[in-house]
Amino acid sequence: MATRDIAAGLGIQIDPVIRHSFNDGIEAVRSIFPLLDVNTELCRDVIDAWAGYGKKKNERLSTEDKPVYFNEPENTWRKHFADALRHLAVYYRYMTEEGFVGYAIDDDEQKPGYDWGVQEIAP
Repeated sequence: MATRDIAAGLGIQIDPVIRHSFNDGIEAVRSIFPLLDVNTELCRDVIDAWAGYGKKKNERLSTEDKPVYFNEPENTWRKHFADALRHLAVYYRYMTEEGFVGYAIDDDEQKPGYDWGVQEIAP
């Protein structure tokens, strides 16, 4: 059963974000980050996750003076918090501010390279 179906059974509506590149997601986070009001007491885990999120160091190629990193983020528990923020930012930046929504029609149709057809919504 898809996450969307489980959420619907609980009365929660999920609006998937448009497909986007990783770098577009990072730029979306940078654009909305000043708008965030994070409670530093209640959100300590989130803040710690964001602060510790980053690329994995390539120990084989790194020197003491010059570290080298892999292109992908390190796959730790922090990645989930960062991915959630990235998806929130993409949703806010591209699906609310600019007024369009794109989504996968069916989980079975999610094929690599498939164009989900971002749809313009008239104001």
